[in-house]
Amino acid sequence: MDIENDGPRPRERSLAGKLKAKSRRRRESLERLRSSSPARAPRNDLLPNLDLAYVPLEDIRLPSREIRKLDPATCVRWRMRSARWASARPF
Repeated sequence: MDIENDGPRPRERSLAGKLKAKSRRRRESLERLRSSSPARAPRNDLLPNLDLAYVPLEDIRLPSREIRKLDPATCVRWRMRSARWASARPF
């Protein structure tokens, strides 16, 4: 404590004062970042800008290797499910 000024010296700030200063610096730096690049999209944007591309069917080629291996048991299960739900009628 500085007796003459009745307050803490700059190097002897309390924990609360240090935390306030740290929070203030963080808010100011975030504000600077926000104001410098307004066109930048936020991370994990839920609605990113999507571009539609029309590709003629002739330009679409199958991959040279099998991307997904077909399991015969899975195919049978899907056929059974589709047959069961194909006969269902809406209300």
